[in-house]
Amino acid sequence: MGAHNTLVGTNEQTADQISALTGGYGADTVLDFVGVDATIATGTAAVRPAGAYGLIGAAMGRLQTRWYGGLPRDVDVFNFQGSSIADVQEVMTLAETGRIQNNVDIFPFAKVEEAYRALHDGTLHGRFVVNCDN
Repeated sequence: MGAHNTLVGTNEQTADQISALTGGYGADTVLDFVGVDATIATGTAAVRPAGAYGLIGAAMGRLQTRWYGGLPRDVDVFNFQGSSIADVQEVMTLAETGRIQNNVDIFPFAKVEEAYRALHDGTLHGRFVVNCDN
């Protein structure tokens, strides 16, 4: 669990560096936490065919190439839309009154394999969280 390699920043060589690190394969998943033109261009160039590119940052960047033919084949592109403070407060009120619940199974780090086994076997009650403190 964790990164095997890291790169600092984004420049003209970043996509090529990722390609080299993956044996020409490309990244399975790219999460762009910045969202400017340069990181979008690098991220979409670095993702492998049938991989996933997630735009998390909202710095108003744009994809400066064609959608069709400009991305690796069969790439999933997704983004996250934020909510307003009022939306969050409404959800918190629903949770506090018990009208919505988030079922979570908590596993200590030493039992992370057990957590994945439960996920595979379909025995979780909802999501699982790994607690790294114990």
